[in-house]
Amino acid sequence: MMDGNACEKIVKEDISLYISDVRSVVDDGGKFFLRITGTSMLPFLKAGRDVAVLSKTSDIKKYETAFYTRANGNVVLHRIVGEHGKF
Repeated sequence: MMDGNACEKIVKEDISLYISDVRSVVDDGGKFFLRITGTSMLPFLKAGRDVAVLSKTSDIKKYETAFYTRANGNVVLHRIVGEHGKF
């Protein structure tokens, strides 16, 4: 299903191949659907079962999930459990 502000695409491959597409979609106010891989988010998110819906926000709160690019270029989806000096 698509609406005027959303581009729905479920990525099954290495997300780093599509990072420019992800940024373009969310920067334009759309949503990007990302199939979960790996085990770091168990039991909250499970590979092969869950899909993360990525959208742009300016306010991330404790226990929410964030999708970001690390300094080394790796892209990750992690739950926010704290910040240096906060939470």
